[in-house]
Amino acid sequence: MLVKISVEQRHIDQGLPGEPACCPIALAIEEKIPGSEPSVMGSIVKCSGGRTANLPDHVWEWEARFDDLDEREYLRPLEFELFFN
Repeated sequence: MLVKISVEQRHIDQGLPGEPACCPIALAIEEKIPGSEPSVMGSIVKCSGGRTANLPDHVWEWEARFDDLDEREYLRPLEFELFFN
């Protein structure tokens, strides 16, 4: 299943650094796929039902910047596609 994910400013504002299920990417995935209970761990997204996806490199790097307090203020919304197996 291929899904287009849009991480918006509100996801960035509501996201919690270091929390795999509450980061902006997880919040955006949960909004797009209600009930998926996503958790972002490094470059892997794990969802309920055993579904997984690999984050594109630029998205994984974006997520790492979110966890860095000095970098977070420079992040902008982004869109990307995920393929869940």
